[in-house]
Amino acid sequence: MILGYSRYAFICFTDNMRFDSFIDCHKKAFAFFGGVPRTILYDNLKSVVIEHNAYGNAKHRFNERFLDFSKEYGFIPKLCKPYRAKTKGKVERVIGYMKGNFYIPLKARLKNSSLVIDTKLLNSQIFQWLEIVHNRVHATTKQKPKELFIKEQKVLLPLIISAKPKSLHNKKEYDNCIDKKLSLSNKKYKNSINIHNTAKSSLEEYDALLGVCHA
Repeated sequence: MILGYSRYAFICFTDNMRFDSFIDCHKKAFAFFGGVPRTILYDNLKSVVIEHNAYGNAKHRFNERFLDFSKEYGFIPKLCKPYRAKTKGKVERVIGYMKGNFYIPLKARLKNSSLVIDTKLLNSQIFQWLEIVHNRVHATTKQKPKELFIKEQKVLLPLIISAKPKSLHNKKEYDNCIDKKLSLSNKKYKNSINIHNTAKSSLEEYDALLGVCHA
């Protein structure tokens, strides 16, 4: 999810396209931003819209479960125009940038290790990468997303504190069994990482491999 004014971004990796996961990613994004955007632009996916222009021009038939969710949090969902890729350019550019500057370097550095790239591993590292990105001058705005976000956060809708997302921060102790868990942390985020074979990589090797993965 990318905020339009500041370009402040939230990224969450999942291994499925279930509706519940889609909603949970929203909740995590809102918690990350500390508020809810007033309007959110979507591609024409079934989790959001059932039929485009079903009741006339720009009068869409939304997924009822999603519409209930949007009403609960108070934001207005808007749809990209079909076959108009430029209307969702902010998100697509960030995805492309993330692949080239986060995922591919990470994959290359882990190539000869016993670590498996899965959603838990990716989610444990993405926030550190985002922190770097948010402190760089954006090519379009000519300002740092983190600085603009201070202004944008003030106009976000208040977050419903009682509606908690499924935790992203499952802290597990490091042990010696075959299905190992590595407990990692930074200032805000803690995630466990699965290693699906007997470990040849120690915690020190893991830190050395991932510590050089920058945007």
